[in-house]
Amino acid sequence: MLSFDPGHPARFNFMQLRITRPAVVADGGTTRQFMPGLVVTVAEATAARLLRLQAAVAVDADSPIEPETPRRRRRSADAG
Repeated sequence: MLSFDPGHPARFNFMQLRITRPAVVADGGTTRQFMPGLVVTVAEATAARLLRLQAAVAVDADSPIEPETPRRRRRSADAG
């Protein structure tokens, strides 16, 4: 079990990613499922796996995270 002790230097580096397609990552006896649209903070090793699978993109820490706008379907009544 991992614990956080603020008195010790961090043992893990973390990255923030935006998930772009479904992915399942298994490591250390746990399996995690990531769905598109989520913004997650994960350990560097997990981030590397998600990036290698092309299932996520790195989020710039300086820019605010905004949800994607849903695409509007064009109706036949709109065509005229």
